[in-house]
Amino acid sequence: MTTGALAKTAAEQIAKLRPAGETADAFLEAVAENYIARELPRKAERARLLQRARARGAALKAKLQQDGEFLSSEALAEFLGIRRQAIDGRRKSGKLVAWRDQRGHWQFPLWQFDLEKKTLLPGISECLRELPDDDWSRMLFFLTVDEVLSKKERPIDLLRKGERVDAVIKSAERYGRHGE
Repeated sequence: MTTGALAKTAAEQIAKLRPAGETADAFLEAVAENYIARELPRKAERARLLQRARARGAALKAKLQQDGEFLSSEALAEFLGIRRQAIDGRRKSGKLVAWRDQRGHWQFPLWQFDLEKKTLLPGISECLRELPDDDWSRMLFFLTVDEVLSKKERPIDLLRKGERVDAVIKSAERYGRHGE
């Protein structure tokens, strides 16, 4: 039904319901006040829930930034013994987990690497192919316990141990499709 048709139906109902002797303006004003009084608490509740979700998101973002060590593009290139441009290329092609700091510089969490071998952990690249193209969603996937995958360990913990790599990749596939 179109807005015009709905408005016509509403006008017909209002005309039927208006008490005798009351002006249309006064009745419409009373109807509008009643409707607004009902809707405002809903809007206020939605705003409150949205504010709480944003606060939780900000707290989680801060926690993710503190979970482990991070290196800049230059420092990571030096650590891995490759050029900074190679790091940027891998980041742009979605092969590394990275996020921008407050100054806009890329930071790379060390937890995605085997620090002794100086290589990416097995399963990281495969997971990144499946995950949303959003820095924080990717970090959240690796650093949050997945109840289906493990009751206690995060995906990154399993990848560090070299355990259940295929199951972690499947979990990334599910995570990447969430909301479709």
